[in-house]
Amino acid sequence: FFLMRRRPPRSTQSRSSAASDVYKRQDKESNQIESEGIEKFLEDLNLDPLDPTTLALSYHMDAKTMGIFTEDELVKGFDDLNCLTLSDLQKVIQKLRLSLIHI
Repeated sequence: FFLMRRRPPRSTQSRSSAASDVYKRQDKESNQIESEGIEKFLEDLNLDPLDPTTLALSYHMDAKTMGIFTEDELVKGFDDLNCLTLSDLQKVIQKLRLSLIHI
């Protein structure tokens, strides 16, 4: 499957983990990224929440609830998809979109 590639070793906090801090709520006790953070995340990816690709992305990031990410799910999703940046994730989204067209 095109999304499974070998991951580079990580010696410090991953950039995906640092990026998740941008989207999560200010309450340090919560691990959930609130709706405003999800909206910003999708906006930064140029992805419409109603686009079927959003559902495919949630699936591939192993989100337990559609439209909601925890910080752990976001970081794990970036790692599992071998993405370090939003730009990397946008490339994966293009592949997801193409795979949906060919179903």
